[in-house]
Amino acid sequence: MGCDHHRNQSADGLVILLMKAHHDLAAVQFKLEKEFQQTYPENANPVKLVNRIKKIQEEVSGLKEQCRELIAAKQVLLRLVSVNLDCPG
Repeated sequence: MGCDHHRNQSADGLVILLMKAHHDLAAVQFKLEKEFQQTYPENANPVKLVNRIKKIQEEVSGLKEQCRELIAAKQVLLRLVSVNLDCPG
């Protein structure tokens, strides 16, 4: 029973430590956001710019995949047209 009690105390201590870290990080985030709002105009906020860049990167990845699919479909169509043009009617 003593071992279980010690484990519970250790787990409780870890939970408290993690809660404190979470609170500290939230406070830092709040301070940074407030500083950015005061320092930079709305459209030049570094955090917002980074988020926009990430979104654009995701969209570019999706567009690349769509382009690959379109190129593959185009190749199939070109082969079909070529075969149909070569066949005497």
